[in-house]
Order: sequence, then structure tokens, then C-alpha cells
Amino acid sequence: MCKCGANAAWFRDEYEKWQNVDLADGSRVEFYGSLDHFFQAGFAPATPLSLYFGGNVAGYVVSDIVEWIFDVALWTPISEADHVSAKRTK
Repeated sequence: MCKCGANAAWFRDEYEKWQNVDLADGSRVEFYGSLDHFFQAGFAPATPLSLYFGGNVAGYVVSDIVEWIFDVALWTPISEADHVSAKRTK
């Protein structure tokens, strides 16, 4: 979720609703209040002009995604067939 200028209160309310949803094991909901919808630090309100200036996704968002992927991988059992298939592709 992201916070976008005048809609910040709406996004905060939506985030709170998502926190109360019964999600599958390993699911996470995060609120990056200081980032735009590209997960970049920017100015509110965002305008089409901001698309002309490159930038990177905030490092802490990338770290959160990497952490989530590893957490999901730990929860996901690997079948013997997947294990054999993975060996063949190496």
C-alpha cells in the first residue's frame, strides 16, 4: 500500500482493514507511508512529470520483499519430484 497526498487517510484506513483480514500463513501487509505508488520517495501530490525522473525502489522495500520471499520459501515444502527436476536443470 502507499500513501498519496490527500488520500493518505484513506490509505491508512485501508491498511488497517487489511490488518484484520484472515490471510494465508506467510502473508504480510505493509504500509509505506512515505513512498509513492512506485515505492520511491517523492513529493505529494505525484504528477505525471515525476515519471521523467528515474529512481530506485526504496532499499527497505526491496529488503522486505526479499525477507518475505525467503519466509515463503521456508514454508513451502519441496516434493521429491521438484527436487529431482531441479537437479536435472543444473
